[in-house]
Amino acid sequence: MPFASIEDIKTSLENPNTVILDVRTTPEIRMSGKIEVEGHKWYQCACGPFSRDLRLNTDAWDKNAGVIVHCRSGHRSSAAKKILEGRGFENVLDGGGYSKLKKSLGLSEK
Repeated sequence: MPFASIEDIKTSLENPNTVILDVRTTPEIRMSGKIEVEGHKWYQCACGPFSRDLRLNTDAWDKNAGVIVHCRSGHRSSAAKKILEGRGFENVLDGGGYSKLKKSLGLSEK
């Protein structure tokens, strides 16, 4: 499954209800930091590449607003995207890997 284009991600971030979902592990996040975009909520929920569920309560999330999901390399984010779509989310973008996404957004390192 291809990753979302940076243009699509930037367009999604124009909606203040878009959330950023990081599916890396807590140690991975501690080591490299997180993607924080002013005005957007950030959530973390570790997800394996073959996961069938996320242990994250998304009931209060706007299913029509955007969700940008990313991990370290892109495998886990693809799994998380499928899970969210299965929960009825319509605008899920797979941002792929952390470093590439952060660089593409022009965000400074940690």
